[in-house]
This record gives sequence, structure tokens and C-alpha cells, in this order.
Amino acid sequence: MEFNQSFFQKKLKSGIEFFNKNKLNEAIECFKILQNEKTTQIIAFLYLGIIEIKKNNNENAKKYFFKILELDKNHEFANLNLGLIFFQEKNLKNTIDYFNKTLNINQENLLAKYHLGLIELMNKEYEKAKKKFKDILLKEPKNLNALNNLGICYLKQINFKKAINLFKQCLNINNKNKQAILNLANCLFQTKDFKNSIINYNKVLDIDK
Repeated sequence: MEFNQSFFQKKLKSGIEFFNKNKLNEAIECFKILQNEKTTQIIAFLYLGIIEIKKNNNENAKKYFFKILELDKNHEFANLNLGLIFFQEKNLKNTIDYFNKTLNINQENLLAKYHLGLIELMNKEYEKAKKKFKDILLKEPKNLNALNNLGICYLKQINFKKAINLFKQCLNINNKNKQAILNLANCLFQTKDFKNSIINYNKVLDIDK
């Protein structure tokens, strides 16, 4: 049976609507049809891969993203999603590879930049990590994850003043941010400000109640 482009466009619209409503089985039915049409193959593979991630089927998800790269090796979101999966699997070599590919395609991809910054922080490459987090904050000044991790970089470098300032910036944005409170408490403890450190540790315990 032959279908015209109008049919595929309607299927695409329906698939996206089902996906947005979290009706994943109905979305899969649409995208399975669309994967056989050249004009909609890549977007079908992308959605099918994301659905597999939602269903915690990373191996199946990777197969879809690899199919995209066979058609377009410079597809930003296929590379990005592979990086995220490999990061979750703690395969740092592949994580770094796919996030670097993502940034080669789009230097402004903040998610790839953030995760590379996390890896550099874990590897004690603090200056490289700081640059990544600062780049993110230029675009998103209220990004709590970037602020927190930039503060951790300064804390690891024994620059307590800058670290404390960054953790307080987080709390100015969200005074119930548990990670920022805990980081601030740890920092104050290391500066021997035990009174304020204990106050912040107690705040963490209050949040957990």
C-alpha cells in the first residue's frame, strides 16, 4: 500500500501528540510506520530512541540513535543522547567522545557542556570544569547545577570565599536547595565556622523530614 506525504505528516503530528501526552504505546505505533519513510526516518528514530530511554531500555535506545548517525553523523541530538546514556552507564570514554561530537556540532549545547564539566570535576581538572560551568552561567545565570558545581570546584581548590559566595547565590535563587545548603555547610565546616555549619546541616535534616 502506498501513502502520500499528507499521510506521513498526519502520522508525525499524531505521534508527537501521543508522545507529549505520555501515551507511549500509541506514539510507538505512529513512529514505527514513519521509520520506513525517508523523509521522516530520522525524527522517527529520535522519538523511538527517547521512548526507549523513558522505558529504561538503553540498549534499544542506542540502536535507534546509531541508526540516525548512519544517516547523519552530525545529528546533534543523536550524539547528545548517546553521551547521556554512556554517562549513565559510567562509560566515560564514550561519554566524552559523544559529548565532544555534540559540541563540535553546536558549541552552545549546555547539557553536553555541563556533563563534560562534571567529568572534569571528577577527574580533578578543576580549571577546565570551571570554564565549562562559567560558560553555562553566562547563558543561564540561575542554573543551580552549574552554580553548585562551580562552587565545588572552588571548594576543592581551597578557595572558600568564592565557594561560599556561589553556594549563597544558589540559595538566593532557591533557599530550599538541599545540595547548596549541604555544600555551604561543608565549606563552613572546613573554615572552622562550626556554629553556622551546624545551622546549615540542621536545615538539610529539616528538609528530609
